[in-house]
Amino acid sequence: MRKSLTIVLLGLLILTGCTSKPEYQRYQADTSTSGFDTKITLMAYTTSESEFTKYFDRMKELYYEYNILFDKYNNYEGINNLKTINDMAGKEAVEVDQRIIDTLVLSREEFDNNKGKFDITMGSVLSIWHDYREDGLIANYSNEPGEVPPLEMLQEAKECTGWDLIEIDDEKNTVYLTKDCASLDLGGLAKGYATQEIMDILAEEGLTHFSINAGGNVKVYDLKPDGSGWNIAVGEPSLIVIDQYADILRINEELSIVASGDYQRYYIGPNDETYHHLIDPDSLFPLHHFRKVTVVMEDSTYADMYSTVLFLLPYEEGVLWIKEHNERNPHLHLEAHWVIDIDNEEYKDHPDFMSIPEKPYKIAMTDGLREMSHVVTP
Repeated sequence: MRKSLTIVLLGLLILTGCTSKPEYQRYQADTSTSGFDTKITLMAYTTSESEFTKYFDRMKELYYEYNILFDKYNNYEGINNLKTINDMAGKEAVEVDQRIIDTLVLSREEFDNNKGKFDITMGSVLSIWHDYREDGLIANYSNEPGEVPPLEMLQEAKECTGWDLIEIDDEKNTVYLTKDCASLDLGGLAKGYATQEIMDILAEEGLTHFSINAGGNVKVYDLKPDGSGWNIAVGEPSLIVIDQYADILRINEELSIVASGDYQRYYIGPNDETYHHLIDPDSLFPLHHFRKVTVVMEDSTYADMYSTVLFLLPYEEGVLWIKEHNERNPHLHLEAHWVIDIDNEEYKDHPDFMSIPEKPYKIAMTDGLREMSHVVTP
């Protein structure tokens, strides 16, 4: 009998054990060359290594293709991507792939639903934070604090945001940013969208019993060959402690599990304050309600968006938002899991947050996750 294997990827772990059907073997491989600035792992049960390799190569090819489409930093010959749209801001409309149109339309439709907390038109603001974060990391490497962008600079950049600056022509498949300083950023959506699409493509091409972990965006397809579910571990909010977890969720359906946290891309500023990459569209600064929020639902595209929304909403407001969302959208039912430091001043005494034995964290979760939780039902 094989020993159980633990896979650790940016805070979400997939825990696997033994299989029963002898005709299936478990194979696993990962790649860091397919884009999205992350490691991407395929785990699948196939009847041969050559079959697994065929699907793994296909997965790599697809992720690279989607990475090109949603890349805001690089141009590619003969391809109009997100950077092309931003480069042509205030100049002309750009004809793009239908998949870009689909993500933009979806983001526009969701804007009011998520209280404006997920806004892909915030590119001008996020670009400032990206530059300050890069410089801050260099300063931190020399044991110096990074600088913080002035509020006035961020407010000026905010004038270049908003859906009124975006013209989408569904018939011509064109996108036009009407102000030259406007910029789109699909960082909180593109990887989830790609993962959902690629999962569907691999399934259509014949792969069954598999999971994809794209840097914390986990998607499982079908049960394991022996009929058992998947154990998905909610890792501790740390890139240093990568083999520990705050909870284990027992997944017996085809679901997506996506986490947003303050521990993945950040730098240290003055007074040892942490400045992470999840920027609130209202305050224009990072928020520090939680260390990590994990969303569990069927569609990876929405899970990616909603993990950001719930990370930026205060806990009580987030719980109410989930309730209202699920009532309005039963086909997009979601559950959520929050992690805070044990000394969190905002929620450390909140009755919904429970301590984890021998861990410096507390967790809360929606009722639908309680039956899945290892911590609640060990």
